[in-house]
Amino acid sequence: MKQQVRLPGIIGGLGPAAHIEFERRLLAESARRGGRSDQDCPSWVLVNATNVPERTGALLANDTREAAEGIAAAARRLLDAGADFAAVPCNTAHALRDDVMARVPLPWLDLIDVTTDELAQKFAAGSRILVLATTGTLQTGLYRERLRDAGFEPVEFDVESPDQRDVMRAIFDPEFGIKSTGTRVDERAVALAMQALGKMSRTVCAIAGCTELSVAFAEVPNPALPVIDPLDALARATYDVAIGKRPLPLLAAGTPR
Repeated sequence: MKQQVRLPGIIGGLGPAAHIEFERRLLAESARRGGRSDQDCPSWVLVNATNVPERTGALLANDTREAAEGIAAAARRLLDAGADFAAVPCNTAHALRDDVMARVPLPWLDLIDVTTDELAQKFAAGSRILVLATTGTLQTGLYRERLRDAGFEPVEFDVESPDQRDVMRAIFDPEFGIKSTGTRVDERAVALAMQALGKMSRTVCAIAGCTELSVAFAEVPNPALPVIDPLDALARATYDVAIGKRPLPLLAAGTPR
């Protein structure tokens, strides 16, 4: 690899299977760019911040203080370990991104922005994009606003609909949800995720707008609808920042350095 000039820090544990999948994508990106040895892979540091309260529940309750403080504590540990920037493989946590950066001067790559940038390279303006995400992410409008700004037509399930409940079951069901089964992905969770892909007509692709859904779709090599995976976009951006090909992300306005 080109000489590494910046150290990525990963805020993991949101959930754990998702950050493991993200590390797999970083390794795959290294191999794609010619890496053939340990030394060709970028170095990174990781905090498995499983103590952070569930982000969707915090957003729905309109009480994000504990979640933001938990993520900020993880960011401080990364900063102390020498990280130059953070990659956070959790879509919903990005609703707290500016809040956390205002507490800790560690800039985050914006998962929503890097995903939208990749969509703009692949699809024409005006395309209908299905956003599959947690109810917390949908209610914050994280993807909706960014997609509209980029000229796309975002399509989402109503947060009270049976379809959205099925997406949430795929992620959170205590028996077979992706957050419940460790490194094993239950076929029922995959089936619910796949079922969601066929629910909206005239869409050109779907965004796996929850990193647990990234874990589920990794089990399916050829889904019926193309899936744009934010973990892939984040891996590419993380690699580029690490080697200096991409600038450091900006801190939130007013964040002390």
